[in-house]
Amino acid sequence: ALKNVKKGDKVRVEGKTGTFFGMRVIKPIKVTSLGSEDAISPKVIDLVAEQINDYYIGRVVRVSGKIESVKSDLPFGWRIEIRSGDHKSAQVMVASTVDVDPRRDKTIKEGNHFNITGVLIKFKGSFLVMPRELKDFEPLKPTL
Repeated sequence: ALKNVKKGDKVRVEGKTGTFFGMRVIKPIKVTSLGSEDAISPKVIDLVAEQINDYYIGRVVRVSGKIESVKSDLPFGWRIEIRSGDHKSAQVMVASTVDVDPRRDKTIKEGNHFNITGVLIKFKGSFLVMPRELKDFEPLKPTL
């Protein structure tokens, strides 16, 4: 069923909603590809940590700033804390299913500046930006 679906395709998902560690999820029963002819690209919303709230859950957001910490949360993935200026830190969770590994991708480290794009979720009461691929990490030059 999902073998014929690729990024950018329109799909119809039928199922039931549920929760997983407090995160709203769809438990799919049926996934139907509607093709890629009129594929859509989601609008990216730029946010700082103080702006992140329930309204943006499920939307594609971008946070920018300096990486404050990179911590292993394996086997689940990596947790990254990013701070923009005097703002609070935003939390990023890189799932182990995404082809991003700070042990290999040496620029993803403390002190480097990035735009990080991903889907905003709420997991166990915390907001997390979840990048989808390595291209969601855009290196920036630090501002002095």
